[in-house]
Amino acid sequence: MFLLPPDDLRHLLADSGARAVVTTADSLDKVQQAIIGIDPEPVVICTDRAAEGVVSLAELEAAPPGGIVPRADADLAALLYTAAPPVKPRA
Repeated sequence: MFLLPPDDLRHLLADSGARAVVTTADSLDKVQQAIIGIDPEPVVICTDRAAEGVVSLAELEAAPPGGIVPRADADLAALLYTAAPPVKPRA
């Protein structure tokens, strides 16, 4: 997914309604560019680096456990984005 340019990644994140993006330091700059203008802005979680405005994986691991979120048996645990890549109109 992060092989996409930032504009295409922004479209994918906005269109899917992503609430969080998990990335590595290698793709962090691209992800930070891509989330600009998305409302609400997804939380960025970086697996191997702390940065301003980014939640590190270590922070999540050290945080106290949260409460159990109410759910129904039919709720999805994960939803993979499967739409076709963005198609840009030709001029």
